[in-house]
Amino acid sequence: MSSEIPKTMKAARVLKFGETKYSLEEVEVPKPKGYAYLIKMGAAGFCHTDSMVANGEFESMGSKPPITGSHEPAGTIVAMGEDAEKAGKHKVGDRVGAEAMFGACGKCPDCKTFGDATYCTDLQGMVGINRDGGFAEYCIIDSRTAAKLPDSLSFAQCAPLMCAGVTIYNSIKKAEACGLKPGGTIGFSGLGALGHLGVQMAKVKGYKVVGIDARKEPIELAGQLKYPPDLLLNATEIKAEDALKKVAELDKEKPFEGLDAAILLADPQESVDYAVALTARHGLVVAVSQPQAGFTFQFVDLIFRDIRVVGSLLGPQKYLQETVDLCAEKGIESTLSTFRLEEMDKVVEAAHSKTKKGKTVVTFD
Repeated sequence: MSSEIPKTMKAARVLKFGETKYSLEEVEVPKPKGYAYLIKMGAAGFCHTDSMVANGEFESMGSKPPITGSHEPAGTIVAMGEDAEKAGKHKVGDRVGAEAMFGACGKCPDCKTFGDATYCTDLQGMVGINRDGGFAEYCIIDSRTAAKLPDSLSFAQCAPLMCAGVTIYNSIKKAEACGLKPGGTIGFSGLGALGHLGVQMAKVKGYKVVGIDARKEPIELAGQLKYPPDLLLNATEIKAEDALKKVAELDKEKPFEGLDAAILLADPQESVDYAVALTARHGLVVAVSQPQAGFTFQFVDLIFRDIRVVGSLLGPQKYLQETVDLCAEKGIESTLSTFRLEEMDKVVEAAHSKTKKGKTVVTFD
C-alpha cells in the first residue's frame, strides 16, 4: 500500500444496537484483498436502511456492533486487492462508487442466472450493513459492483446513486420488463430520496409521471425539480377516487384508466392502498419500501383487477453505471443536506426530520 495512506482513520460507528447515536472512533485503515478496492471517501449517503442497521434489524444477516454505517460510498481508489488489480477494470486514482453487495460467489443459481451480486445466496457481506461502510475516511468496496463516476458529478451527488439511485432505476427497469410501454404512466408513492430521483429518471425516459406523498415538503420539492412530474397528488387532501380521475386525464386514449405502474416507496399501509387504488386494471405494483409489518393487498385487486406485484432490490452493476451516466448526461440531481463526519448527530436528526427534503449526505472533501 502507498505510504500516503495513513495507518488509522476516523469512523462513525454504531457501538450498541437500539441507539441512534454514532460514536466517532479512531480505527485502523483496512487493507484491500482479492477483488476489493480501498477508496478515500468523498461522500457517503445516509439511508433509511442505516436506521435499520442501528436498530439491529439485520442481526439475522450477521450484522453486529461495532459497525461503521453507510452503504452509499463514493470516493477515489487509493489501493487495490490483487484480483482487482489483475482485472484492470479501474485504476488507482479513479473516482468510483459501489453497491453494498460484497464478495458474490459467482457459483450459486442466482449468480449464474442474473450475472450479478444482487441476489447471491453466498455473499461475503454487505457494506455498511454487516461489514464496515462509508462513514469513515476510507472504505473497502467490491470492485465488481463499482461504477466509474463522471467528473461532472460531485461525490455528494454520486453517493445517493449507490443505493437510492440504482434502486429506483432498477424499479423502473423492472416495470419495463413487466410490460410498462414507452409513453406509459408511472407513479411514485413517496417523494423522498428515491422518489424525487425516480420522478426525474422516468421523465427523461419519456413516461407520464405522477408523484404522490402525504407531506407538503416533498411535494413542494418535486414541483421544483428540473424534471417535475406531470401530476402531483397530496394523499391527505384528495381522495383516491378523485385522484384517479386526474391520472386518467394524462392519457385519455388508454383502455383502462390509472397508472400502468406504481412504485411503492413509503412504508405506511395507507400509502400502499392509495397507490393500488390508482393502478389501472392489469397494471403493476413494484414494492421497494421495507415496512416492518409487511404489506397487505386486497384479493379483489390481485384477482379481479389482475394487479401484479413484484419486488425490487438495488440492481446489477451495469444498472449502477447506467444510473450514474444518465444522471450526468441529463443533469439529474438529488436535493441534498450535507454534513461533516463530526456532525453525525445532525445527520441522524436531519434524516428523521418530518420536514426532510431529499437526501442526507456526509461529505469529506
